Amino acid sequence: MTPEQEELVIANLGLVHKTIMIKYPKFSDRSELESVGYLGLVKAALKYDKNKHPNVTFKTYAYYCIQWDMQTYLRSIDPLSKRERDTLNRTGELISTIRYPKKRRGYTKKIKVSLDMLALKRSMLMV
Repeated sequence: MTPEQEELVIANLGLVHKTIMIKYPKFSDRSELESVGYLGLVKAALKYDKNKHPNVTFKTYAYYCIQWDMQTYLRSIDPLSKRERDTLNRTGELISTIRYPKKRRGYTKKIKVSLDMLALKRSMLMV
């Protein structure tokens, strides 16, 4: 690592904490996310080339690298696959729509179709 890259890392250490507070404020194990974020910051310093993208500042580039590494880490520890997580989120949305029908009018047909699709998927998984 060159001295310029080290200066970039040191000058942007607070960016890791800021990324955690913006993107993952409710995550319980912040120390693990911080260490992943610091690694992402170092990777960003090693890969950043201001000649290649003159309109992108290091801070912007590092923010996306840190965010990507944190997201990859969180996916690696998630016991559910992305498909299962999406199904779970859709099920929660359907339950809230059924519970509070006055807030969302005109969704009864959509709810029935979605519930039928979920039942079909569950029956396919059971086989």
